This record gives sequence, C-alpha cells and structure tokens, in this order.
Amino acid sequence: MTIPKVFLDILIEYAKDSREVCGFLSGKNDRVFSLFVITNMAKSRDRFRMAEEEVVSALHLMESEGEDLLAIWHSHPGGRAEPSLVDIREHSFPEAIAIIVSGSSIAGFSLKNEKILEIDLDWGGIDCE
Repeated sequence: MTIPKVFLDILIEYAKDSREVCGFLSGKNDRVFSLFVITNMAKSRDRFRMAEEEVVSALHLMESEGEDLLAIWHSHPGGRAEPSLVDIREHSFPEAIAIIVSGSSIAGFSLKNEKILEIDLDWGGIDCE
C-alpha cells in the first residue's frame, strides 16, 4: 500500500493522544488519497469504537469520490504497533488493512479470517492531490 508521507506525520501526531485515536484511509488500487479521523466514542487507552455517524459520512464521501476503504487505522498509546486480540476479533471490514500507530512506529496488517499477515507500507511514494 502506498501512502503519502504527509499522512505518516499526521498519524504520528494524532497518536500522541493518551487515548486511542482512529480513522480510515481511502483511495484506489492500494494508493491512498484520503485520510479520515473518526471520533473514538470509547475514549479509552486500550480500545476504540468509531462514531457511527462519522463512519457513515466517511463511507459516503469515499463513494462519491470514487475511492475505496483501504485501511482502518488506530493508535496503541503505550503499546506496540501490532494487533491485539480485540483488534483481530473486532476488525469489521475484512478487506481493509489494519494500520496501528504506536509512538513513531507504524505497521499494517491484513486480518482476514482472524489471521495476521503483515503488509508492507510505502510512505512517500505519492503526494496528496
């Protein structure tokens, strides 16, 4: 997956929060064009629950722009950039990659069928348009 470098800086900045933060990345053909920040209704250090109305709005915007949901991102404050058991169980968009941010570490994973496969993330291959 190719992601604009500016998004790396944005994700790291959001992940400085003491609670988990979350959102989406969308685009086409494994090229990310848009980043969405979604409110974490759980307001927790170790769990996130996206605000439903923001999820619906983001998905509608993606559709209107001709983009697909490529990744769900969230942070692990004080944790590791790897999926927890909860992340694996509750990953609700199986085709979307899970991107986890912890400090300045970011990793991507496919979580289809509750199986973990690390995905290469290319930061800086394209610019935002």
